[in-house]
Amino acid sequence: MVGELRRIAGRCGTGIAVKSLLLFLVLIAGCSEPPPPPVVEVPVPTEEPKVIELAELDNVVLMPAGQGELEVRVMRNGNKGSVSVSVKGLPNGVSPSPESLVIKEGSSGGKIVLQASESLGDAEVKASVTVRAKLKEMTATRDLDVVVNKVSRPEFGTSKTILLQPGASKAISVQLKKNSFAGPVPVAVSGGGTALSAQVESPSSGNDTEAINVVVSAATTAADGLVNLEISTEAYGRKVAGKIPVEISRYPFRVESFRVVDLKPDSKEVIR
Repeated sequence: MVGELRRIAGRCGTGIAVKSLLLFLVLIAGCSEPPPPPVVEVPVPTEEPKVIELAELDNVVLMPAGQGELEVRVMRNGNKGSVSVSVKGLPNGVSPSPESLVIKEGSSGGKIVLQASESLGDAEVKASVTVRAKLKEMTATRDLDVVVNKVSRPEFGTSKTILLQPGASKAISVQLKKNSFAGPVPVAVSGGGTALSAQVESPSSGNDTEAINVVVSAATTAADGLVNLEISTEAYGRKVAGKIPVEISRYPFRVESFRVVDLKPDSKEVIR
């Protein structure tokens, strides 16, 4: 552009005014700033909504016929509504209450009671259990272990048959082996009906094997025959029992009739 202006000025014979114009144009061309860069719009990332979460759960250890609480806590992360909580994979003999826990809006926690049956305890039971929380279409799960301990229950020794006449009484001793059972052992005797009655003294010492004293009495109207009394106690919700056989006989001892012996003088006879 500047060269073209010079050619035009030389042809036209312009003077100092044209040269001054050329100098002005050169100064403008050298001092001009480049155009600003184009504006690029960066999209603002949108934050996705957070889902619900379950807090870590503690393992639950139960005894037969016992119960334990499962504490459940839900992190809502701003979500509203009722949360339903269920437990899956419980071992046989363990039941939840309630079966489905509902955590209402405004609350974030609740409890599920796990109940173990008295049929358990002969061996340890361990199961991996899944707790599932649901709010609308959102779900969250956590795993924990549920354990039912093995326990030892007492047992009664065998008793010999007792022979009783109607109206008679007899004191006997029945062995009780605790098998390291540490709880109380209340003992009861039943099953005599109207023929037999029994008084029992529960063991009071801390020995692992104890003698249970029982006084058995037969009614005066008791009929002849065999009656099995039951001696029992309860441990971890289960009945533990043994038998006391009693034979009722109005004539427990019989003697055969004597025979007539004819003895001659100076003779002898052996009588059995």
